[in-house]
Amino acid sequence: TGAFCQSPSSDKDREQEKEKKSVICVEGNIASGKTTCLEFFSNNTDVEVLTEPVLKWRNVRGHNPLGLMYQDACRWGLTLQTYVQLTMLDRHTCLQTSPVRLMERSIHSARYIFVENLYRRNTWALFITSTRSGSSKEACSLWLPQFW
Repeated sequence: TGAFCQSPSSDKDREQEKEKKSVICVEGNIASGKTTCLEFFSNNTDVEVLTEPVLKWRNVRGHNPLGLMYQDACRWGLTLQTYVQLTMLDRHTCLQTSPVRLMERSIHSARYIFVENLYRRNTWALFITSTRSGSSKEACSLWLPQFW
């Protein structure tokens, strides 16, 4: 269920992959039942299911950018979302093995929901300011109570 994705090796592979194949992205809030829905299809159909690569987000050369983002969104939000975009791009471009692929979230939700949220919260500007002053928590303390 999404543990391994094979990249198309040639233009011919990409053309064959496009023939009568569909990709459906399952979107929703955290804990809204996306994973349960995908598990049902994974266990009961011939649909290819790709879950969010959360394990990758929790272990990058021994570091946990997902955990770090929850500890200090101002400092680690941009780092995590950059990596999320990269891993989601990998998911979207890997070779499709079934006529129907279900994906947990899309690269678009990463961009238009999570990255947009960081931008609207001024998290990136605060990170730049905080790296100059030396304390991201100090800079975030002015803004985060409004959003959490």
